[in-house]
Amino acid sequence: MRKSDLDKARKTKRDEFYTQRCTVDEGLAWLLNIPSFKRVYCPCDTATSAFVNWALDHDYEVRFSGEEDGGYEAHWRDRDWADVVITNPPFSLFRDFYKWLRGDEGLPFVVLSNLNTLCTKGLEQDWISKKIRSFVPTCKWFAIPAYYENYYPSTHYKYNDAGEKMFQVPGARWLTNVVRDCPSPLRPKPWRPCCSPILLDDKTVSYGAKDSVPEAWRGEIAVTPTWIDYYDPDKHDITKWDNNPKDMDGNWVYKRYRVRCQDWWREKCGCGG
Repeated sequence: MRKSDLDKARKTKRDEFYTQRCTVDEGLAWLLNIPSFKRVYCPCDTATSAFVNWALDHDYEVRFSGEEDGGYEAHWRDRDWADVVITNPPFSLFRDFYKWLRGDEGLPFVVLSNLNTLCTKGLEQDWISKKIRSFVPTCKWFAIPAYYENYYPSTHYKYNDAGEKMFQVPGARWLTNVVRDCPSPLRPKPWRPCCSPILLDDKTVSYGAKDSVPEAWRGEIAVTPTWIDYYDPDKHDITKWDNNPKDMDGNWVYKRYRVRCQDWWREKCGCGG
């Protein structure tokens, strides 16, 4: 991915969302407790970025390259220099960005994404091996260019005190591979009453986006990406990724995770063997 790709995402895919400082302050506060992180790289950012200014305000050494020729891919030296990467990459280019970000050694990162990008090809094995986690930002408003058309209900748009047009992204999620040090923001959401699931096959129950998975279960279930907010690696194991599953009647359904409940948790909840 080059600078031209970033420009194309902005212009043709309307993928230009500027993160607000309140989102960054809340989502990155826990990084301040990790003393080994001293050098921060913001690969998709300019000097006015909330990520860059957050890092500077907290006395990190900072490099950024979002507007330079070649884009971030031309800056492997900066990538290797950094202790951690923080940024908000274009969602439409997330697959290539994640491939670059992950590299061969798994550079620590905390980046903004959305529920669809959490299902991007290339992340499957990292979810299964529990190398990544996600959590929900409280502030989901992003600044967008004024010329963007209002494709969504009016409740998704507003203007801030500076006159900037703002767009609410309900599916916004933080994604990180700094799993060991993650504090309370990664706690799963509380459970809701169960709705009506469907069957993918005679052994696998599938839950839709508006359904709620039971707190514990036997065997394997299939869940939509929204379930990732409930995921707890100490209780659950993601076993497989279904990009194009079908139900018992042969109808295509949206992509699903296949998940098992760990034995100790199932027994504690009284689900038996």
